[in-house]
Amino acid sequence: MSDKLKKITNNGYAIIAFHIVTTMLNGATVQNGKESIKNPIELSNHSYIDIIDALSHITLQGSFMLVTVLLEQLVYKSNRGLQYDIKKLSTT
Repeated sequence: MSDKLKKITNNGYAIIAFHIVTTMLNGATVQNGKESIKNPIELSNHSYIDIIDALSHITLQGSFMLVTVLLEQLVYKSNRGLQYDIKKLSTT
């Protein structure tokens, strides 16, 4: 475990939960029932530590939707063909 990860308090539950979810998503069938997640989620070490830090300080009631959107976007990052139509948010 990296020194940065060790500094995050209450990180055990977040590490285990994130590992379970990302493992279960690999190969899962997407909502349309026709396609599956073929590529596992890939993250830099920096992003992984930031996500574990964020997950270590959330509550179920206040963060469920945000976590689901984060996981959805991580899947799309590694599986570009699964994403819904893309809308550009900026014109610059």
